[in-house]
Amino acid sequence: MPAERRLSTLQRDALLAILALALLTAPLWLTATSLGAETYVYERAEVVIDDESGIAYANDTGVPLGASVSDEIACTTAWAVRPCVFEQYLASNNTVPSEIYTSNPGTSHSVPIEPYGYAQADGVVYETAYVANRSARNEDGMYRLDLALEPVGAEEALRSVSIDASTERPDAPSVAVEAAQEGRAVAPREIEVPQTPIRVDDGRYYRVYGARTTEPNPFGRLLRTGLSWLGPLVGLLLSYRLWGRIEVSYAGSRR
Repeated sequence: MPAERRLSTLQRDALLAILALALLTAPLWLTATSLGAETYVYERAEVVIDDESGIAYANDTGVPLGASVSDEIACTTAWAVRPCVFEQYLASNNTVPSEIYTSNPGTSHSVPIEPYGYAQADGVVYETAYVANRSARNEDGMYRLDLALEPVGAEEALRSVSIDASTERPDAPSVAVEAAQEGRAVAPREIEVPQTPIRVDDGRYYRVYGARTTEPNPFGRLLRTGLSWLGPLVGLLLSYRLWGRIEVSYAGSRR
């Protein structure tokens, strides 16, 4: 029968040192894990271009109430609670006076109007712009610019406001990009979701949204609390014990 292998004193001390270090740093590495903590689940909704609806969700089931396709395109809100009367008015070849003037009345001026640069009405996408009003001049001979909407290609507008996930460093949290690419992503903490679609490698567009949070089980919560508060204390006690067992000796020539 083979002899039982036992750890040497040095090996036991090395393992205790590793354990002490892990317990001392528990509050740090726990923040990077979901052990015993709430987790946040993010999902996606595909955004498509429809002949009748324009830029819209392919299926808005599960999309949070009031979540627009993009905060840069007006009147694309899921379950809209109001008609876009102002945008409908502008889309009917009407304009609204502004307090801006220009000396060049021959061209329109593409000046994004906060908080969006595009609008949608009756399935048609428009770009916000200022047009010179030739019949409205001030005492300096400047022409007043009026706010208007000018038709623009839906694909052009959607691509313009979307985040490209294929770039090396997309302008979106990695969790949001993962949700757009894979359909679902889980994070140990809440993230700021982009309020606009993300374009993935196959050219599809997805709007990511926070679906729900999951509560930890009681054992996991208790374990996390114990490691956060008692872990460093136990690590200090182990470190003190190991330090007391260190023997320093000197070997050298004597005079």
